[in-house]
Amino acid sequence: MSLLNDLTGAPPGMPPHALLPRLAAIGAVLAGTTCGFAYAGGWFSPGALTPARVIDRFEQVNGPHPGFRRNHAKGLCVEGRFTASGAGAVLSKAGLLAAGRVTPVAGRVALAGGQPYAADAEATVRSLA
Repeated sequence: MSLLNDLTGAPPGMPPHALLPRLAAIGAVLAGTTCGFAYAGGWFSPGALTPARVIDRFEQVNGPHPGFRRNHAKGLCVEGRFTASGAGAVLSKAGLLAAGRVTPVAGRVALAGGQPYAADAEATVRSLA
């Protein structure tokens, strides 16, 4: 009985029926911790969406196109500089909009979807990054 009292932190001479709630609490904490790790590890939802599954689905829908991005495959990269006129300073306190400020710009304009040879139709959705 003293080993059980030592493990649970119970005072010596505590009856076994009084130890049961303490043991149940310890078991609940251990079970909760185990379930938390299992949930975080994805054991409860093996069919959950992952980045790899998203990319695999893009390839299933559009077909494989080695050397191209899986989404927004057709695009154009741009590089230049933005020179602020100062007119935006009345709308924002951002230093980027201060008159005469020159900021380097790099971006990409692309068509939505994973078809690198898609037509440049007027109705095609475009992206700007």
